[in-house]
Amino acid sequence: MGSDNGVSKKVIIWLVVASVLLVLVLVATFLLFFKKQIKSDVIEMDTGTIIMTYSDDSNVFALKDMVPTKDTEGVKSEKYYDFAVSTTFAEAKSIDYEVVISVDDKNSTIDEKNIHFYLEKQKSGTFIKILGPVSYEANKSKTELGAGSGTMTLAKVNKEIDSVDNYRLRMWLSEDTDISKLTTKDFAVKIEIYGKAN
Repeated sequence: MGSDNGVSKKVIIWLVVASVLLVLVLVATFLLFFKKQIKSDVIEMDTGTIIMTYSDDSNVFALKDMVPTKDTEGVKSEKYYDFAVSTTFAEAKSIDYEVVISVDDKNSTIDEKNIHFYLEKQKSGTFIKILGPVSYEANKSKTELGAGSGTMTLAKVNKEIDSVDNYRLRMWLSEDTDISKLTTKDFAVKIEIYGKAN
């Protein structure tokens, strides 16, 4: 009888230790997954906050080995970059922000004039077009909200209440691009948010 109690105590101790280890592994996995999956850039002002969150490792959207693509196919491509912009008000009456892209030269071997862009915004659960397809059109000077010359503004938004805007960006190589002289066909843009409180 005494040995049965000793065995059952050992079994209970092993079960408790195994359960604790399992919980620790699950928590560590969960934290690593979400640490990798959710990144954010924050613009803080005394009167409000703008936060851009993205699910990739960085705010760079990069495609490799691109092939010329028709616009009708590009707008439906499964290769896209999702991000969200949230605005939170403290004392501001409104917040202006703009979604801006800039060419990531170190990861781009194609001239930006050969790339088409298409931006959608989620409304009532469905993504709808807000821009494109368009070629890269650089800002000639610094924008009112602070984006530098050479960047491209995809959207300019005014908000008057706390909100979250979900965006989806697609890009593809224009179908009329001559790729015969290109050894690599890679292109990347950096997505950024600029804004101010009013």
